[in-house]
Amino acid sequence: MSDIRSERAVWMRPADDAILEFMRDRRAEYPAIVANRIGMHAPYVEDRFERLAEFGLLESVTDEVVYRITADGECYLDGTLDPLSLQSRRS
Repeated sequence: MSDIRSERAVWMRPADDAILEFMRDRRAEYPAIVANRIGMHAPYVEDRFERLAEFGLLESVTDEVVYRITADGECYLDGTLDPLSLQSRRS
């Protein structure tokens, strides 16, 4: 399997990998809790959650802004989804 994560979509940030890796083992979580656990500022992580959801790698599961990883997010982490392909689509 090639490491397609070596190339990023222009909108992606290094923090996105850390967020998705953390979310992989969770059913759903609040962005502020994720920020605390991975050592990043909550407002920044909240912005990244919104961006990842916009491109279908995370999804909101409640009206309280709780998110979970999507199948596409899992495929991205597994290296089977090219992040550059996400440029042309948004959820």
